[in-house]
Amino acid sequence: SVKDGEVSDIDFSVRIGTEEIPEDKVDSIAGEKYSIQISLAHEGEFGFTAVLSLDLGRENAGLYARLFYYNESTGELEFICKDQIAEDGTVSLAFTHASDYVIAVDIEAMDGKEGVDNTPETPRTGDYSIIADVKENDEATWIYKLVIAVGTIVVVAGFGIIFIWKKKKEEQ
Repeated sequence: SVKDGEVSDIDFSVRIGTEEIPEDKVDSIAGEKYSIQISLAHEGEFGFTAVLSLDLGRENAGLYARLFYYNESTGELEFICKDQIAEDGTVSLAFTHASDYVIAVDIEAMDGKEGVDNTPETPRTGDYSIIADVKENDEATWIYKLVIAVGTIVVVAGFGIIFIWKKKKEEQ
């Protein structure tokens, strides 16, 4: 979203899985939930808002990614934005400057003010996917059962028609 002026050369490279932010700070917003650190190569402000799309994995589809900036001068994490993770596992987050960030994945779309104590406990081991899959599997199971039932009816009706056709042919 470039508003005014010209954009200078900006290095938009992103390092994923960095460990620049102290672990206790990450734990303060993520607890035992899944989180990942990223670092943007450019130094300082962009002069516009850039949207970065990241793949956080299909197992996190439907959950929320919360982006926090690590303010080195205060030693604190500052909430920037949140977005729901798409079915394909991607999320789009808005950045106005480059720095070190942490993305915390959670069941709820919190704004970063609530803290870890207000979040449901879900381990970092991929159990988020179980919660998302239960909802999908309930609907998928119903659809599969319907398809199987309709398929069975079609097959039985087909055999019935063939049987009746052969019976009439034998009578003639």
